[in-house]
Parts: sequence; structure tokens; C-alpha cells
Amino acid sequence: MFIQKLLAEAQQKPLEFFIGSCVFLAAAFGAVVKDVASGVFLIFIITSFFYVKQWPQTWRCLGQIEKLFLTGLLLYMASGFLSYINAADDYEYIKQMGRYLRFALIVPVYLFLVREKIELTRFFILGIVVSGPVYLLFAILTIYSNQSPPGQGYYHHILFGDTAMLNSVLMMVFLLTRKFSFSIRLLIIISMFCAFYASVLSTARGAWVVAPVIIGILVWYAVKSAGIGLKKIGFIIVAVIVVISLSPAMDILSKRYTEAISEIKLFYSGEGFETSVGGRLAMWDVAIDVWKENPVLGTGPGDYDDDLMSHKEQGRYPTVGPHKTTHNNYLQVLVSNGLVGILIFLPTFIILPLWYIRGVSSDSRQLEKLSAIVLIVSVAIFGLTESWILRSPFVAIFAVYFSVLFTSLDRMDSRCSKVG
Repeated sequence: MFIQKLLAEAQQKPLEFFIGSCVFLAAAFGAVVKDVASGVFLIFIITSFFYVKQWPQTWRCLGQIEKLFLTGLLLYMASGFLSYINAADDYEYIKQMGRYLRFALIVPVYLFLVREKIELTRFFILGIVVSGPVYLLFAILTIYSNQSPPGQGYYHHILFGDTAMLNSVLMMVFLLTRKFSFSIRLLIIISMFCAFYASVLSTARGAWVVAPVIIGILVWYAVKSAGIGLKKIGFIIVAVIVVISLSPAMDILSKRYTEAISEIKLFYSGEGFETSVGGRLAMWDVAIDVWKENPVLGTGPGDYDDDLMSHKEQGRYPTVGPHKTTHNNYLQVLVSNGLVGILIFLPTFIILPLWYIRGVSSDSRQLEKLSAIVLIVSVAIFGLTESWILRSPFVAIFAVYFSVLFTSLDRMDSRCSKVG
């Protein structure tokens, strides 16, 4: 019955079914299987160029804030070109500009999805829910193979952990904003814990910071909008804490927390710069000094590794290993693109998207609204300890999630009827 319904839908709405299937793959396997997210985004880009003649008309139908953050994506790429004046390593510059281009290519994808009014939310939900067991399985298999953490998929364990945590908190949103049968709700809860546990097994501490922040946002939403009592919320939070405390995940959480405190103390005592936390603190300190050398336009994308090496040769943090990034989005933009870049980056990736969400009035789009908030807040937090803007797989995941959620927000409003 299900297969027959699926085939009938594929025949009736082939484009929606095709794009939706791609969304499902990116959500379910984006950070565990090689090139899935990048491949999906490439398909989106290629498809969008078949509608290039309709771009101007579609652009005119967008809201003012939408136009601003989409323009910001183009300006962010332009800031990279502008910073070339200070770039020294042409090869690394070209490689990193590829990431800037990916952000700019969100614009034609966005216009394509708005133009075709494709309903992708159900594919997105299904992919996110499937991802929980998938990520946990990959984490367990990796740990078994290596005989120790971290758990990960094909890509780096931090990217894996960040994506698993993002998918986990998105499932919390689904439970709060959509009515499901008891069996489906139970499946989502199980998958949510699987994704959360996979993130813990990744040992990506930056991802763990997201959980309490997002839970706080969801508690506020539940009390204000969903009408869920404080006692029920308290029971859910206590249940989550008890489950984590009694599981092996608690040992990893406790160990990594203790390590972080120890590494911070070692850094400030001047004894340890080669640790995970100590290395980041050293790189951030160097990044500030590098930025001061070219405060307006930055040093140009691709030069930070040489700058770090230069400071090491001068005796600063001599035991820190070679790194191509600052491991912080905001310092990365400041170093590479200067004040010009950061003044484009912050509004484009945080302020304007949240402002746009706030202005969406459709009550039928609560899942999309809250999911979009969770996406923006989560990636903003991930950026505190990782330069994910330079990691191609995560950029592709962000591009797909962003395009799907933000083009779904105003689908029921008047702007869509204007696109002929």
C-alpha cells in the first residue's frame, strides 16, 4: 500500500518527489556518507539554473528581509574577492573561495524552491527521524573498529557530532509542534536519543553546548505557545537527565568536561598549548593579532596557516600544531575578511534570518518556524569552537537545511501567489 502510494505520488508530482528524495538523503546521511550532502546541493544548483529566466520575477516577489539576507550571501562572497588584495597563498585562497561560492549558490536554489512552491517539510522530517539510528550505528561501528572514541561517519568527528546534535534538537521541535500518533511519537523519541547519543560518542564538546541552549528555547516555546504545563516539562527534563546519567554516555561527558577544565588551566599556566582546548585558545589569541595587521579587509582567505606558523617561529605557542583555520567562525571571518566581512557575516547568517522568522505570521508553519530558529541558533553556537564555514560537507548540509526551511516559512502567504 505504501509503495503504491509512493509510486503514484512520484508520477503525479515528479519534481517534488525527486527534490524531496534528495532532501531526505541529505538529512538522513549528510554527515556519515561521503558526498551525499554535497551531491544533493549540487543537484539543487543544477536544477535551479533551468529556471534562470524566472529569477528576476521570483526575486520581486520576495519579502524585503529575504532579499537582504540573500544579498548578504552574495556580499559575503564579494568580501572574499575583495580580501584577495592581502592574500599571499593563491592555492589556499582559491580552495577556500570555493566555500564562499557555495554560500552564494544558496540564492538560485532559494529562488527555484520559491518559484516551484515545492512542499519539502515531510521529506525533511522523515530524513531527520531516520538519521538518529543511522548516526548511532556509524558511531558505534567506528568506535568498535578503532577500539576507542570518537564515533564518526566518513567525515571529521566534530562535523559528525554537530550534525547529530542538530538533528536531535530538530526532533524535539517536531514533537512539540506536530501531532503524531503514539507509535510515531515513540519512534521519534527513540531516534532523538539515538542522535543525541551519537553526538556524545563523537566527543565533540562544542556540539554539546547547543543542547541546554535549545532546550531552554523549546521550554519557553512550550510554555508560551504550546500550552504544555511546567510539571510536564519538568518531568521530561528530569527523565532525559536520568537516562543520560545512567548510560555510558555520562562517562564520556564527565571525562571530556574534566579534560576541558584541565586543558584551560594548563593553557593559562603556560604549560600546555597542544591540547584541544589549549590549542584553540592559542589560535584565537594569534587570530586577534593577525586581524590587527589588516583590520579592514583581513589577510585574505587561505593565509591563516602561514600566519600561525609565523607567530610560532617568533616563539608564540611553539607546541601548537599546524592549522588552516582559527576553529571559530567569527574570528575566521575577521582574520580573512576583516571588519568588512564580519559586518556582512553577522547580519546575513544570524540577525536577518531571525528577524525574518519573527515576521512570519502563519500559524500553520510553527514546525518550520521553530526548526529555522533552532538551525540558526545551533550553527551560530557551533561556530564558537569550529570554523564550519570552511568545511565543505557542513556548508552543504547547512545550505540544504536553510533552503528547505526558509522557503517553507511563507508558503501559505500571499507572496507565493504572485509567482506565476
